[in-house]
Amino acid sequence: MNNKKLQIDRRNFLRCSGLSALGVVSAGGLSLVPGLRAFAEGDTPETTLAVPTSNDTLIFVFMRGSFEALSWFPPLNGTALRTEYDRYRPNVKFNAQTLVTGSPFGVNSRLTPIERLIKQRDMSVVYGLGSINGTMSHFDQMDFIEGGNSVRREQEGLFQRVANKLGWNNPLDLMAVEASVPRALAGSHFVYQYSGISGLGQPGVAGVIPGLDKTERLQRNFGDSARMQAMASRMATVNQNLLTTLTPVTAPATPLPEFSEIIRVLKGGFNPKVMSMSIGGWDFHDNLVTRMTGDGSVGAGLAGRLAVSLEILAQQLKAMGKWQSTTVVVMGEFGRRIVENGARGTDHGRGGAALVMGGKVNGGRVVAKPDLANRLHGLYTASTRMQSNIPVDYDYRILLEEIFRKRFGLSSADAQTLVFKENISGIGTLNLIRTV
Repeated sequence: MNNKKLQIDRRNFLRCSGLSALGVVSAGGLSLVPGLRAFAEGDTPETTLAVPTSNDTLIFVFMRGSFEALSWFPPLNGTALRTEYDRYRPNVKFNAQTLVTGSPFGVNSRLTPIERLIKQRDMSVVYGLGSINGTMSHFDQMDFIEGGNSVRREQEGLFQRVANKLGWNNPLDLMAVEASVPRALAGSHFVYQYSGISGLGQPGVAGVIPGLDKTERLQRNFGDSARMQAMASRMATVNQNLLTTLTPVTAPATPLPEFSEIIRVLKGGFNPKVMSMSIGGWDFHDNLVTRMTGDGSVGAGLAGRLAVSLEILAQQLKAMGKWQSTTVVVMGEFGRRIVENGARGTDHGRGGAALVMGGKVNGGRVVAKPDLANRLHGLYTASTRMQSNIPVDYDYRILLEEIFRKRFGLSSADAQTLVFKENISGIGTLNLIRTV
């Protein structure tokens, strides 16, 4: 498969990003999560590096379109920042109460599964995360992020370079649970593209001939069709009615189909190192509240479905004994502007946020720079609307480097020189991942 096939073209992106109207809703509130506190970088010492486990899995969820941090985690009531937020977002806002002690932000009450995950210390939030490249083009920024370099468009994806450096050689080490192999997995290492229980995915390697059927493609490109056929047969024995066994904590909601496929793969006994998933539809230039949270019920709207999906995934990982060996990262290519636009949406911005979940995650935290609220206060004026952005305080690669280092054993030096191919300031400061 040539590299052009791995690019996200405008038509595909717009198709994946389109959402139909889900009904009209009013702004919602936020709920209290007691007993937790906010963390800034450097609050606690780095944990001692231990030998990583051999069966760890990183599930990378890319929200293509953006991560609208101020809607997922709005500022608290009774603050100067909240006053400005209400003024600049009269139609695009959610009420807030304290999420964790010391944090200026709360969690949207329509996203109660996220509240529970944080309260249970299964998840943490990194506020102000993004790419240090300043472009606000979806396609350019995704290209830089998935290539792992802030200035060059790398032909090989960042997860491919991790696999090459660590010598991963299992055909299921890299898996794309999506319609096409993403840029982050582009390269020479075999990629298993798993798009459903009914068939065998196509390998994401150079030289795939489109006219060949799936078995022939596997045979020609990997030379081990018998092994892959056996794998397909094994996968087919996994419960094909998995949705009937999924039990959300509340409400009869179902996960996004990509999450169901991930659960099927892991229930089938497979242990990929990296599972990549793309969720489109986050480019909220209009009708943000409706598109995000629908009628406000659990699992409504795109964000509601993602929140339910993450909670169900956590439940299933625990049930199958894979919670301690799995780390989940959810992020977008950038954030949105602080001020709403005339269509009751928000336009492209800079800093967003990331959700980090798993058994080895130091959960229950909202990681943010201590002075973020002060810097956001007074940021917007009529003459600087284009600059009304949450700043990028944390390079997304700082988070990924910590995962690569503590869960897979990749050294910090190799991460910078071989994976990201540039020095990254602030390495190792998040302290979100444990080794034991």
